[in-house]
Amino acid sequence: MDTFVLELRNDWPATARTHDWNDSVSVLELGHVVSHHLVAEQDRGYYAPQAEEVGVGLAPDTYEPAWRAWTATEETDAALRAAIQLAGDHSIDLSKSLERWRPLSRAVSTRNFRSPDLPSNVRTLLQAATKIDDAAASVRTTQAYWVVTALEWVDAATGTFLLDAGGTAPRQKIRWGISWGKQTHWERPMNRMVSNALKTIQSAAPEAFTEGISAATVGHIVRLLVESRHGAPEPASVTAALNSASSSPDEAALTCVIAAAALGPELIHQLRMNLQTGSLSASV
Repeated sequence: MDTFVLELRNDWPATARTHDWNDSVSVLELGHVVSHHLVAEQDRGYYAPQAEEVGVGLAPDTYEPAWRAWTATEETDAALRAAIQLAGDHSIDLSKSLERWRPLSRAVSTRNFRSPDLPSNVRTLLQAATKIDDAAASVRTTQAYWVVTALEWVDAATGTFLLDAGGTAPRQKIRWGISWGKQTHWERPMNRMVSNALKTIQSAAPEAFTEGISAATVGHIVRLLVESRHGAPEPASVTAALNSASSSPDEAALTCVIAAAALGPELIHQLRMNLQTGSLSASV
């Protein structure tokens, strides 16, 4: 019934009796079994009492963790291959720094945002993404979202909210960015006041913007992560994120790896085809 994997004694075929009605069929007996392994650990609570009644102890979980580890590795490798292709479309060679990005690809693919293998700021961003997005929910369809998410990220990374009184950041420039950003849809070219606000935030808290994270990209990364938790991110979100990171190889690499792991290889392939078709149409 595909419920157990049995580990048998090496000599079981020689010692097993044959079936009464067919001497070509050997009868497996309990004494031939070295250990009983469940295929699915969720069944342990159901089968363990029954096994105990006949003097059988179920072996520790072996196969399910191995299967999970194997599938996680396969998903990570597939996502990395997709990221290499996506980055290549933007003239970025990820193949030489593949091992650097493997922990991030694995974390996003498996939704394990507490992995100790992740760089500190990246791990914090993955964990704080939902909270950051919630704080910016009221302006999510506007460019004020980029400013608010950058502010919230600085707060999450450093414990400092730049709009609080007593700080040294030029608060008025940031407020102007939010105000003007509210008047512009998020998919349109970035408003100059929004861009100035993001530069102000990055200058005020440079320690928050490392490892490929920038004030210009943090909102896009948060959007990708949040949308991936409810299904696949919207293609427009991925395209906007890639465009926002095009000026820096590290930013672009970080965005490509997150996007590829969040969407998966098939959707990345479809997105790349759509982007290439759009480029060909524009050139014609």
